[in-house]
Amino acid sequence: MDKTFLQYLFSEETIYQIPSGIEGNQVLVTPVAEVPSIARPEKVQKEAPIPTPVASVPDFIPYNPKNQVLILVDKINAEEMELLGKILAAVQLQINQVDLLDLSKAGGTSLKNILTQKSLKQLLTFGVSLFKIQLEIPLTPYQIREVQGVRFLYSDALGEIKDDVTRKKALWSAMKAFFA
Repeated sequence: MDKTFLQYLFSEETIYQIPSGIEGNQVLVTPVAEVPSIARPEKVQKEAPIPTPVASVPDFIPYNPKNQVLILVDKINAEEMELLGKILAAVQLQINQVDLLDLSKAGGTSLKNILTQKSLKQLLTFGVSLFKIQLEIPLTPYQIREVQGVRFLYSDALGEIKDDVTRKKALWSAMKAFFA
């Protein structure tokens, strides 16, 4: 083994050698060798990294509704946007008549204030639990629930609905009642 490595490894220690004739609880009081101080590595004090400032996320997104219908999605691609357009057209709405909130772009959010604003009438969520936006309102898929004058409807994510006829039928039935 390399002597330099051993000196580094035991730089703060006193080294004792136990003769072969010593047994039991006999104790040696004299060190055989002490590692010279020149072998001790210099201790480098690392400065704690200065945390970079992170923009704080507010407790809620200031939601200023332009429409009375809010649609929540986790992430939406072009194909899903086209499907959403068809779903809305089936209930005589266009994409510009609803507020669409893509949570992948909004980051950590809370929409607790939407119930107190009284300007929102309907919230339709595609695959987003309301707990994710800090609304503690449990929803059952395709069942309408009303809380403080706001009607809620939870549906599976658009990507899950697009090829599943059963889910499309369940959504259609719920949407007819939701927008009636």
